[in-house]
Amino acid sequence: MKRLILSLCLFSILYNVNAVNKTKQWFSRNNIIETGVYYYPEHWKESQWDRDFKLMHDLGFQFTHFAEFAWAQLEPEEGKYDFAWLDRAVALAAKYHLKVIMCTSTATPPVWLSRKYPEILLKDEKSFRLDHGARQQASFASPVYRKLAYEMIEKLAQHYGKDKRVVGWQIDNEPAVQFDYNDSAQNEFRQFLIDKYHNDIQQLNDAWGTSFWSEVYSSFDQIDIPQMSQMFMNHHQILDYHRFAAKETYDFLNNQCLLIKKYANNQWVTSNYIPDYSAGHIGMSKYLDFVTYTRYMVYGENEGVGDRGFRVGDPLRIVYANDFFRPINGTYGVMELQPRQVNWGGINPQSLPGVVDRVSQRIRYCDELFRQIIYI
Repeated sequence: MKRLILSLCLFSILYNVNAVNKTKQWFSRNNIIETGVYYYPEHWKESQWDRDFKLMHDLGFQFTHFAEFAWAQLEPEEGKYDFAWLDRAVALAAKYHLKVIMCTSTATPPVWLSRKYPEILLKDEKSFRLDHGARQQASFASPVYRKLAYEMIEKLAQHYGKDKRVVGWQIDNEPAVQFDYNDSAQNEFRQFLIDKYHNDIQQLNDAWGTSFWSEVYSSFDQIDIPQMSQMFMNHHQILDYHRFAAKETYDFLNNQCLLIKKYANNQWVTSNYIPDYSAGHIGMSKYLDFVTYTRYMVYGENEGVGDRGFRVGDPLRIVYANDFFRPINGTYGVMELQPRQVNWGGINPQSLPGVVDRVSQRIRYCDELFRQIIYI
């Protein structure tokens, strides 16, 4: 069987393992491997953009990646959109023959949204509310957040959906399951249970074994989101809450994807997941054209070899990620890959001269290798 392998971004190399029919429409034999680099034009003086895009081209990259965290720049005030700066960035990318992956920016809502609608901010079981200034602080269960996010995404899709310079979309960023204790999440959880148990509270009592320890419920409005830190909470209740939380995430991604597909013309849609065996939402966003993942080689639980600022990653982390995503639908990829040792270290050293060029050379070598051995 033929296999197709493609790559996305310097921080993101996409491998497509089984060449299913759905995927063949997006990637031809001539672009088995493509490479690019994440770029955030809103972070830099516009006078520097031309230089940066030229460098990307000169290094041999085929595309770039925009607007992952730019909601505040795309919609500086509620209902007022500004795509002019992004249009200029897309035009410069095209000038240097770089294709564009567009993102939906929903991981970083702007401050006007958080201040005007504080109910959109996540709340933990101790009633601690997250605040503006980080990322992924908004609740997927909030109807206000969803409404404003979908409005922004639809405007973005209307503007770029038929732009031939944009080849695909990444929705959200590393979407995770959220455990939210806001009133909106509470109401949504109860509705989830009503739907699951056909509005029959006795079915729920039987499924949860509530005759134990006087846990019996007489109505759904008596049920709260389980307190995870409280000892001896009903494990069936916790399991259903985890299922509900996963559903909120994959519904949010599905709805974003459908909005984009209303306007997209020959553009694929994906999202960049974190390899996590406990994340029940991965693979449930059925409208994505394929799935991709993020892999930071020396982050978090894997500190790698050497002092924190000078670590070398364990290559088995890539093997694990590939094995994790391969069974989902036969097509998977790497949207974001840490290219070297700099990553969340106390001391982050500069790359040695020629490092990025060497990475590019290796990718081109792999491209030629796969062309020779995969299509046989």
